[in-house]
Amino acid sequence: MTNIAKILKALSFLFTFIFSLVFGTWISYLLYIWAGYPRGNDVMGHVFKIKTMSFFWPNFNWTHTWGGGMPQFLFYPWLSYPPLALVYSLTHLDIRLILTSAGVLAVCLTGFGIYLFVKEVTKSFFPSFVSLLIYLLTPASWSYAFSGGIYARAFATPFLVWGIWAFVVYVNQKKRFYYLLTTIFLAASFLSHYVVGTFAYLLVFLLSFFIIDGFWNKIRKFLEVFVPSFLLTSYFTIPFLKASPNTKWLGDISSSTKPVTWVELLNIYQKQGQTITFYLNYYLNRLSPFIVPLLVLLGLIFVVFYLVRKIDLSAKRTASRIALLFSVLTLGLIVYVKIIINIFDFLYAVIGVPPGMLHYLSIIGSALVGILIYLLFGTRKLTFIFSFFVIALCLVWIKIQYIDVIGRLDLEKVFPERTYISEPYLSVEEYYKERENEFNFRLGTEDAGTGGWFNVRFPYVPQTRDYFGQGLVDPDQRFYLIYSLFHQKENINETAYLMDWWGVKTFIIDNRNEVAGKYKNDSYFNFIKETGNFTIYDFKEPNPILVATNSLPILFVGEESAYNIFFRDFSSAGVMSNVLIPLHESQYIDDYSLEELRKFPLLFLYNYMFKDKNKSENLIESYIKTGGTVFIEAQDNGIEGVLPFDSFQKTDFGKFWKLDGNLDIPEFAPAVYDDGPWGVYIAKNVDEGVNVILTDFDEPILVEKQVGEGKVIWSGLNLPFHIDLYKSAEESRLLANLIFSLLGKTPQTYTFPAQNTELTYQTRMSNTKFLNPQKRSVEIKEKSDGILFKEFYVPNWNAFLVRDGKNTNLKIYKAGPNFMYVPLEGATSGDQVLLVYKRLWWENLSFYASFATLLVILLYCFDWWIFKPLTLLVGDRLISPFRNISKWWKSEGE
Repeated sequence: MTNIAKILKALSFLFTFIFSLVFGTWISYLLYIWAGYPRGNDVMGHVFKIKTMSFFWPNFNWTHTWGGGMPQFLFYPWLSYPPLALVYSLTHLDIRLILTSAGVLAVCLTGFGIYLFVKEVTKSFFPSFVSLLIYLLTPASWSYAFSGGIYARAFATPFLVWGIWAFVVYVNQKKRFYYLLTTIFLAASFLSHYVVGTFAYLLVFLLSFFIIDGFWNKIRKFLEVFVPSFLLTSYFTIPFLKASPNTKWLGDISSSTKPVTWVELLNIYQKQGQTITFYLNYYLNRLSPFIVPLLVLLGLIFVVFYLVRKIDLSAKRTASRIALLFSVLTLGLIVYVKIIINIFDFLYAVIGVPPGMLHYLSIIGSALVGILIYLLFGTRKLTFIFSFFVIALCLVWIKIQYIDVIGRLDLEKVFPERTYISEPYLSVEEYYKERENEFNFRLGTEDAGTGGWFNVRFPYVPQTRDYFGQGLVDPDQRFYLIYSLFHQKENINETAYLMDWWGVKTFIIDNRNEVAGKYKNDSYFNFIKETGNFTIYDFKEPNPILVATNSLPILFVGEESAYNIFFRDFSSAGVMSNVLIPLHESQYIDDYSLEELRKFPLLFLYNYMFKDKNKSENLIESYIKTGGTVFIEAQDNGIEGVLPFDSFQKTDFGKFWKLDGNLDIPEFAPAVYDDGPWGVYIAKNVDEGVNVILTDFDEPILVEKQVGEGKVIWSGLNLPFHIDLYKSAEESRLLANLIFSLLGKTPQTYTFPAQNTELTYQTRMSNTKFLNPQKRSVEIKEKSDGILFKEFYVPNWNAFLVRDGKNTNLKIYKAGPNFMYVPLEGATSGDQVLLVYKRLWWENLSFYASFATLLVILLYCFDWWIFKPLTLLVGDRLISPFRNISKWWKSEGE
């Protein structure tokens, strides 16, 4: 190739690239992409990610504001966001403008990538240009970002297309530079969004089998790019897979279970009188008016010509094989893979196409049109004529549909979204204007839109909602909160209990919600303001998210499901976190040491397990004798040595109680389970000195005994489950009172201030500081039993006691709804406790794996140039003795 030819080729690519940007931006204008930008249902979540990444860099791995705290980027690909956060930090432009611009750029770059791909396959400009034009004119090409608001998938799509382009070039030219591009683009597509990245790897796999000869060559070539590319993603994929994601992580590729019907797809002419929302949520889920007709027309012509031998494919082997692959993929995307699982999903193909498939159909279909044009027309002249015909059709269609019809809706085409400047949101903003640093209390809300907007405006203030359900540490606990607060009427004590545990101070209720009435005229809540469909309330006595406390900690030993019952038990009586703190760690008794158990005044054993029965009994006995108190709920195959009687027996006394004892017996809920009598365990041959607290039909069902300096109490009632089943406030109070009376204590309520200034929260006992989302500090001012931290526990959290410049590791226990509690032993005034979120060792290892892989790929692509001088030096020294031997051998031979 001459220099002039190279210059012309470069200018051709430059022209097409600039055209892609200019033409794509113009189409985005015609399609109302900029009307109320940023568009899309899930857009606020992406605005939030950019804002917080810029705001808290580099401490953005833990998101303290959403759903009780979550390691968001452990579960969500992060690659797209640092560049956008950097642009925001440098320019301070409106994030909404940055996000929309990036979305439009992604579509334009995808179109250019399709041009590159078809150009490499066909070596022809005009078919490639037709593919580019059709892709940018296809409404579905814009749907991921600007209809669904799934911006990360839109950002990943250019890498997908560039990845398959680079792979085909690498196969054709075998240049290491394109090997480098292939691995990087495939990795980038996965790191931008794993659904799109998975599809990219699938396409490369299929291309390997279609365009490469020899079975083992196909496998080798695919693995050659897949293995290093996947290793490049280790930084994300290893922690992601280690977190054991289930099928929900891949999500539904389709944004709706309802298919877009063929009637709707082919009804390409849209009439006036529709709204912007209609065009972005309805019209964008459509194919170009040219893809389906052109594919059908060109496909039929190709089949006919091939059968009558009018086409010679011998010189177009790669193009013909890719055309076959893309034809199969097109049919597969239309029918959708569900047909393999359930024959009834064949109706998908009969009725229409899943909306999520249209995004990929626009890529495959537009590329296939260009390749078929190249295959069908044997001469450049015919190829040019047909391509020009299609281009002319596209331009006519722009005039008829985009300019004359959509363009005359008499609506603004460029303006930022206005949803969050309506009265309800302005009222919330006004109420929080002086509280924007209130990091130690949550806003309670059920609405995802409100939650997403709120933390864009107030990045320090956490709230109960999330904008990324897959990232929730404990979805069940978050569901329990939302369901109890916003979907149940007769549970006011439980509502207050959960607000307390989640650190809710202010909350918003939708007046259209049928449970809104429970918040009116109740002693727990203060009415603040009614605005639009919202009413704002304050919880009268909120308790903070992070604080030093002397509330009573109880270590629960048993299965997690049993612990959840135990935690809920205190909700009916409203025993708040400033009175009592349930903790749990392991379900096995012998997972603990005596030293560890002695940190807690009381153990509660319920549905517990052990690995060694004798060891567990000795451990519990030692704990009791040295002053500990144990509450044991009866179970078969449990520990026996510490029980204050010879044996126990399972029985029932019918559906009624006949309770008696030496305590104030509350009114018990019915002795009924599943329409049958409630089963109980009764103690037999009770030891001397045992205090029988409660009997049923004169049989002991609750007994207590002093053992050494401690106590053991045994219950045959299955009291925790009975409380939970009937939501009995009286029984809930009984359980709490039993616990305190066992310890010889009176329940104490510790009152905390309901506000903080700047990023500091002060109480009589401690001074709490928000340093960043991944680091908080608590300075001890008075002796405290522990630190309560109402964010979800994950193993990345560490606690340190700082004294005299030295750090001592402290163990973290799960507390309440899987939040955190740190017992303090011997902590005094002046000590400091640091809570720090760190990447785990295998997360760090995954980073080094990615870095090492990138280094090796670069060295390979540049022919190991950095090692060549070293290789020559070492090699010369190793070979030199053998040269002398060779000379000696030759001289001897002479």
